[in-house]
Amino acid sequence: MRLWPRYLLLSNCEGLYLVEDGRDVVVVEQARKPYYGISWRRTPEGAHRLYVAARCGGGTTSTILEFDEGLRCLREFDVPAACAHQALWWRDRLLVTSTESNQVLSVDVETGQSVEVFHTGGKIEAGIASDHINSLWAASEDSLYVLEHRQSAKFDRPSRIRRLTSDYRMELELSLGDAAHNIYVEGPRWFLCDSLDQSLRILDWESQAMTRIPLGAFTRGLSRTTEGFVVGLTDEAPRGRRASSATALALLDESPTFVDRRELAITGGVHGVRALGEVDRAHSVEAFPYLGRKALP
Repeated sequence: MRLWPRYLLLSNCEGLYLVEDGRDVVVVEQARKPYYGISWRRTPEGAHRLYVAARCGGGTTSTILEFDEGLRCLREFDVPAACAHQALWWRDRLLVTSTESNQVLSVDVETGQSVEVFHTGGKIEAGIASDHINSLWAASEDSLYVLEHRQSAKFDRPSRIRRLTSDYRMELELSLGDAAHNIYVEGPRWFLCDSLDQSLRILDWESQAMTRIPLGAFTRGLSRTTEGFVVGLTDEAPRGRRASSATALALLDESPTFVDRRELAITGGVHGVRALGEVDRAHSVEAFPYLGRKALP
């Protein structure tokens, strides 16, 4: 019985990696670290293009890398996003979080031009962005979820989820988790990585029942595969030591119940995890058709 997806694309502070069967690691590239958000689209001509936010180590810009179905980098362009933690293709534009300025930008990938579509209203406090947007997920063309980390450890406050309409108006707000990452909704259940709590947290919206699945490490990166869930795990460490932190993945079945944990032969705090070659519902309803290792440069 196969629960581990055949292919996962993992981004972290040291590189971009292909993980095969939850175990074997292939380097895609490491020259433009750190790597963060991963998303993709189908072009009008029927090809697929994958986007990764890179060079997100500070400053006022981040680099967007565009890959083909063989994970060959075709081009790159800069966007005015300060430390872009997440990217999501939605409504024919690439949404990118400008995490260190509390913004979401909409990017035209053909021209590279961008415009601000959402601002949390947060300020810069003690030199850092108070809300620290780190995750986006779209339930449909009409609904976008925005997760704000909110610097829980520094300011002793919970993370926050906002649901926006197609014109970026807020229609719902919920406080949940500590220094949380990733948001995914399936029926009445809301899933997120409760990172400081080292768990996957599930809220049943109808009953308001809360389920906590302890995973024993800082949780960040969530994939909803055809058979279950994959969660990125990292030893908690100060920012300056995250490059040497162990990198691991947790596997859960659909219920979800913990099934397996695997340490990977790489280091660096996990930033993103996406299943390739099958639908990853924590990203979208369309799979990215990865062509296999033989296509890698």
